[in-house]
Amino acid sequence: MIGTSFKKITMTDNCTTRFISSPATGSFYKKASFIGNCLNTTNKIQEMTRTLTVVTGEVTDITDTTAICSGSVIATGVAVIAKGICWGTTPAPSICCDKTMNGSGAGNIVGVITGLDEQTLYYFRAYAIKSNGEPVYGVEKTFTTIATEILFGYFVSNDGNDSNDGKSINTPWKTLNKVSSSTFVNGDCIYFRRGHTFEGSLTLTKSALTSAKVTYGAYGSGTAKPIITSMKLIYFLEFNL
Repeated sequence: MIGTSFKKITMTDNCTTRFISSPATGSFYKKASFIGNCLNTTNKIQEMTRTLTVVTGEVTDITDTTAICSGSVIATGVAVIAKGICWGTTPAPSICCDKTMNGSGAGNIVGVITGLDEQTLYYFRAYAIKSNGEPVYGVEKTFTTIATEILFGYFVSNDGNDSNDGKSINTPWKTLNKVSSSTFVNGDCIYFRRGHTFEGSLTLTKSALTSAKVTYGAYGSGTAKPIITSMKLIYFLEFNL
């Protein structure tokens, strides 16, 4: 947060007005008015504080290469020409480092950070730039990217399509019916997208499994487990969610 204040003295003498300004460190200025030939004098104190507050928020949706960082800017009497999130692998990241650009003026910041390295500690903070080009920063925070998730098997996502082969996160199946109608062999793994809900029945028969052990797991960012609304007669299943 940064605050700016000043003293302003107005002198009026027979229609002659003079302004005298000087820097001050207080949060208010004194206004002294001299009326007529200074025969009557009144003194007034007015509050006039200019403030700019930058708040670094939380980080969410951390993956091996991306993260979403939030923040906010509160401004009173100060023009903000740019705001966003800056980050780096060393403390005190600045606008000279990598940064998001989230418009101008006061308001909330949602910075989508990409191009990160896996299993790496990053420092980040919100920033705002005043009209004179001076940056103001929020409190510094950190996060660590996760390891690259390398999985082999079949994938199921609400964003998928049952016409896909289901063998990668880019070509997932969509429905439980597709899983139920497929045949798996010993050692196969089936992964459901974290945070997604799958409606219907997951029916697995012994013939569909060919007497094999199939492992069910989850994939994707976040900690929310996938939800399967119902399940019927499961043989030789192992869950790893």
